[in-house]
Amino acid sequence: MKFKIEPPKAALPTRNFIDREVKKYLDMIPQEPEPNLGRVFEIKQEIRKGRYLTQEMINEAAHHLAVRLARGERTFLD
Repeated sequence: MKFKIEPPKAALPTRNFIDREVKKYLDMIPQEPEPNLGRVFEIKQEIRKGRYLTQEMINEAAHHLAVRLARGERTFLD
């Protein structure tokens, strides 16, 4: 007994149908701004004002603290 495998006979969706379906679901997505946009703006402002701690600034402060501790200075801890 032989079996013959044939491709499905269902019609493929047209390009127009696909475009309508995509548009339908895109319209369901709420249009909101990027959630981190406000935070990015805040960080840029802090950098401009010189108050944002970068890794370099943290490392430099740690170095100065280590030097002061090595010298025995403890007045900054009071």
